[in-house]
Amino acid sequence: MLRVAAHYFCGLLGEAIFAVVQAHRLKEGAMQMRTDGDDTHGPDSLLRDSGVLARYAFLLPCNALENSAYSVLANCGKLSQSLTDEIDKLNTFNKFEVFALVHGKLIDRGDGRYGKAKQVIKCRNELVHPKGLDVLMHPGFAKAEPRLVGGREYPSAFDFLEVEQAVTMIGDILGFIGWVVFDVCRFSPKDGHTLINGAIQSWTSDLDVAHELWKYDLRSLRYVRDWKVKHGESRHGKKACQAHDNSNASPA
Repeated sequence: MLRVAAHYFCGLLGEAIFAVVQAHRLKEGAMQMRTDGDDTHGPDSLLRDSGVLARYAFLLPCNALENSAYSVLANCGKLSQSLTDEIDKLNTFNKFEVFALVHGKLIDRGDGRYGKAKQVIKCRNELVHPKGLDVLMHPGFAKAEPRLVGGREYPSAFDFLEVEQAVTMIGDILGFIGWVVFDVCRFSPKDGHTLINGAIQSWTSDLDVAHELWKYDLRSLRYVRDWKVKHGESRHGKKACQAHDNSNASPA
């Protein structure tokens, strides 16, 4: 029997970023087809597929955030397993606060990164526990009126989640993790990545795209811009590698 690690943060986020990059490309393609006067069902088909990918891309990082809250506690080496399991009964953000306290730090609840990540999870909880509601639609095209919270647009219903909303919410989760682990608790890139992901590392070229398009904070994925050069991969390679031990770790 083979034992493998499951639910690791960098793998889930890698898939989410792949999905949202593809969703973005499909939507751009649909918009271009409409601009060019395409009156077939082509644009509608692309937009439908884009929406499917965007919804998938939104759910994965939410699950990964909750998993990472347990991982940083379990991997920090300062808590017993029984205490870690007891703390795991707390909500996600309380677990991160305990993690910071264990390292002599405080998380500022007034910081925008805390508030945005918390709002993303609140939105996720509302979307996966839906209640009957009517959605206001913009005339002329199938776009739902979003909810506005603190300068952010959130979907009014899961069915109508927009690619741009998924892009923003993924960025908010990555920004929160990076802030807590690397800025508040002052972990090095190597140690912080190990804390979140164990020995597992992954890289895809979509990280380059996401970094260039949306300036994501990718420190929790131990993103290194020159990975491809050091590992002999071309800039446009589909996938570099996935390492499951420290012998193939990228430089800090």
